[in-house]
Amino acid sequence: MRKFLWCPGNSLKKAKVAWDVVCLPKYEGGLRYLEVDVLIHPYGYSYDGSIALLSKESLWVKWVHMYKLNGRNFWDIPLRGNMSWSWRKILQLRPIIREFVWCNVGNGLSTSLWFDKWCVAGPLYNHVSSRDVFRSGLTLSSHVNDIVCPSIIRPRGEKVPWFDMIWFALNIPRHAFNMWLIINHKLKTQDRVSVWDVSNAIGSTCSLCETTPDSHEHLFFICPFSNAVWSHMKSKAGLDRVSHDIYAIVDHIGGNASRKSTCIVIAKLVVAASAYFIWQERNWRLFKKTKRSTKQVIDCISSSVRLKLLSCGFKRTLDGVRYARMWELPDSIFR
Repeated sequence: MRKFLWCPGNSLKKAKVAWDVVCLPKYEGGLRYLEVDVLIHPYGYSYDGSIALLSKESLWVKWVHMYKLNGRNFWDIPLRGNMSWSWRKILQLRPIIREFVWCNVGNGLSTSLWFDKWCVAGPLYNHVSSRDVFRSGLTLSSHVNDIVCPSIIRPRGEKVPWFDMIWFALNIPRHAFNMWLIINHKLKTQDRVSVWDVSNAIGSTCSLCETTPDSHEHLFFICPFSNAVWSHMKSKAGLDRVSHDIYAIVDHIGGNASRKSTCIVIAKLVVAASAYFIWQERNWRLFKKTKRSTKQVIDCISSSVRLKLLSCGFKRTLDGVRYARMWELPDSIFR
């Protein structure tokens, strides 16, 4: 999972954010990746709801539980010759599907301690005898709840105030991920890279303005290039009175970020898209030796945001109509 996130292909790259932080829920500042330690914990497994016999939602399954299982565990029922052909075939499939079926333990009241697969060791009955079960003071009908006490099973963090600024329903995923790195001060600007690379092969000067050392604080949005981009875009985001500092913008939207109004959604999209394409331009100049003008970057931002807005539904309010005209959106976007 770490390699998937940070090291595409066969490249070897250092992680930008600590794994404990990545594993936190988004509202606590992470990306909600499951940690391996959590996965091997009984509370961490997902139960395959597609196996009908292990769910009680349909009428047929309820009938099976009442008349076929009758309180017994599905995995523990022996095959007998007097069973119907269909029931016998279902039971014969158990060895094939069992390794793919995991229990979502929850409170442990409905998960068999011995016969359900709720830990990496598989069904525990495969490893212990009936004598061992009773010697432990338990029975074959014991549940996970009989041995597990409630506990915290993952790192916890404080709820971050910028959660709704980044992870909203209409976000553009690659822009949101980039914003998450920016707010955590984890983009690989030259001031950070120089700590790892003693050769300093890429230098330390911002590739956009070519005058000032590269850093988060400079790049968003003190840099003259970034400043010019933001000066144009903020008027289309209803943020004319906000300074050109991305962190000030996040603070400005602040408590209103959870609102679904047209102006708030557009502001969040514009901020994330501006940051993304400024970072992209910085990288292209540094590594590809290609340059786009301020206008070209602004056009990329506008096009990306407008394309996203075309998939949104606006209410026909004064703000909605005003922004629709500003972004040259058709009347069909109004719900």
